[in-house]
Amino acid sequence: MPFAKYLFCVVLPHLAPAGAAAFLLVALLSTADLTTVLLLHPPGASSLPLSIFTVMANARESLVASLCITYFGLAAAMLMAGSCLQSARHSLRTRNSPVPKEDLPQ
Repeated sequence: MPFAKYLFCVVLPHLAPAGAAAFLLVALLSTADLTTVLLLHPPGASSLPLSIFTVMANARESLVASLCITYFGLAAAMLMAGSCLQSARHSLRTRNSPVPKEDLPQ
């Protein structure tokens, strides 16, 4: 079996769930990491946590609240997308399983 076929047919399907979970965790943690953003952001560039932090001191409470709700909604959307992908993968796995669905643990 060629190495490329082995890699794409055997190795990557087994690593895909861990890779997806790692991607979601890194994405969630990187959006909340304000200290690194403050230290490393280039001049003129901004991110959502940095905008919320800089606006908090000078803006109306309604603007800060709307930015925080947007940030929370984006984080919740990323978690929901990960959950939907996991449930879709689980349903595909159980549909293609040789074991009857009644015998699978829930």
